[in-house]
Amino acid sequence: MRITKQICDAIENLLRDKDYSEAQLAEKIGVAQRTVNSWKRGEVGSIKDCYWEKLGPMLRPYLPQQAPSPARSATTVSGQGNIVAGGDATGNHIALTSDDACAAQIEAFRAALIMDIIDLDIDAAAKDAILRLARNFRRP
Repeated sequence: MRITKQICDAIENLLRDKDYSEAQLAEKIGVAQRTVNSWKRGEVGSIKDCYWEKLGPMLRPYLPQQAPSPARSATTVSGQGNIVAGGDATGNHIALTSDDACAAQIEAFRAALIMDIIDLDIDAAAKDAILRLARNFRRP
């Protein structure tokens, strides 16, 4: 997950509201305290998916509310080269290109997809298989 100002602020708010130290949060996620500090300060570019799976749900209340996840409403998706296109359940056309302006949208889609998968009430083996696919999704 790409670290944004909103994620840095959300980490700060989580620590304050839950009265966690960086070390306590680090222990819950399975990282070093200095890693949490680096995330909070935005000193690194991203959070590994295996850690985001634990941190993301904790931060959800502190992140800006967005429209429903595209993962929940997407009905068709196709791709060729560096373009992913599809349509949502309401018939709106979706097109994402791989240029820098859309990189954040693609990453947000992937992160939302991973969080939606984590929330699913399905067999653990099936969930793990789906999460592996989602974690490995990257721009071509």
